[in-house]
Amino acid sequence: MSQLESADRKQIAGPPQAASIYEAATSWTGLPVPLERQDPLIGTTLQDTYVVSHILGEGGMGRVYEARHTRLPNKRFAIKVLHSDLAMNSDLQVRFQREAETAASVEHPSVVGTYDIGRTPQGWQYMVCEHLTGLDLHTHIDRSGPLRDQTVIHIGKKLCEAVTAAHDKGVIHRDLKPHNVFLVGEFALGVPERPNLKVLDFGLSRFVDRDSQLTKTGVIMGTPGYMSPEQAHSRDTDHRTDIYGVGAILYAAATGRAPFVEETPQMTVLAVMSREPERPRALEPTVSEGLEVVIQRAMAKDPAHRYTSLREMFNALAALERSLALGSLRPPPASEHGSAEEEGRGARLKLSFWSLFAFALLVMSGMGAVTGLLALNGTTVDPTTTELALLAALAAMSAFPASMAIRRVRQHVW
Repeated sequence: MSQLESADRKQIAGPPQAASIYEAATSWTGLPVPLERQDPLIGTTLQDTYVVSHILGEGGMGRVYEARHTRLPNKRFAIKVLHSDLAMNSDLQVRFQREAETAASVEHPSVVGTYDIGRTPQGWQYMVCEHLTGLDLHTHIDRSGPLRDQTVIHIGKKLCEAVTAAHDKGVIHRDLKPHNVFLVGEFALGVPERPNLKVLDFGLSRFVDRDSQLTKTGVIMGTPGYMSPEQAHSRDTDHRTDIYGVGAILYAAATGRAPFVEETPQMTVLAVMSREPERPRALEPTVSEGLEVVIQRAMAKDPAHRYTSLREMFNALAALERSLALGSLRPPPASEHGSAEEEGRGARLKLSFWSLFAFALLVMSGMGAVTGLLALNGTTVDPTTTELALLAALAAMSAFPASMAIRRVRQHVW
């Protein structure tokens, strides 16, 4: 190995394994990239096709670069290059290619496209993926806070469709989190309530497995705040792990925070293992009860208590959307809420007035009917003081059942 090649390998080497045993080993983004750092791939042409222009991001798995096509200059790609310490492992090389091929087989409008694989001049494996413009869901939640229920349900349905397409191909993501959900589009005026999205990093989620070198060095697969209980316990995972992951993403979108947030990653993993996340409505009271039920079932600690499939979860979200389609899932703003209360008080005052008026009219009609019947029989109506007192007592006695009847009408009819 030449001195230059050795230097190149050090420049792109990943973070030390001893940094944290809970490092998100499947993440491609999230770590800062110093602008002054020289990169050996910038300006390189890969396979005489992809000209690497600059770095998009860096994470536990490697770096992501932007590249343009040599023959189609307006065509851009995202190229993911493995860290050198991973790329030189022969077992991982085989798995990388196999999983890249699997990722390419998952074709869905809401799954990021995978187009090509290869090696850099230094021998590092890379994957050519669809280039996306927009921002990830984690960044959007961090900026905007909890999202409206309409948006959360829309995102949930899109995720169910996308991950179902992967499950149909036998691919389990196992690292679903807001960072891996990319909202696609130009958002000059803000993200729309029904954004298009792409699920990232398919095929790489199974790349780090129980028998891999990373697991042997103590890295727990997944992101602590979003990992399923079975992942935290290092148990076997299946498609229900992704059902939990979709539920955890919806939890974050609805509440503005991860299901588990502790001081350290180790404490977060222990929390995932030992307790339930706080109810969404306890953190954000405006979350609808129906949405909370869907999220809680998807995130059940026992996989057997979750939805049997993401298709079933999609149907639950669609039913919730239909049932709440006639009204807003979130309450109106404070000013609108106040005006609604004032209108309600006015309506109640009007109802009370007309109720009393109807009762008085009923009493007067009854007395008039009695007087008329007596007059028809030739009876002179000239009540004494005692008779008037008795009539007043009867009217007072009839007021209670009349008021109860009016109250029933107000509660069940009005």
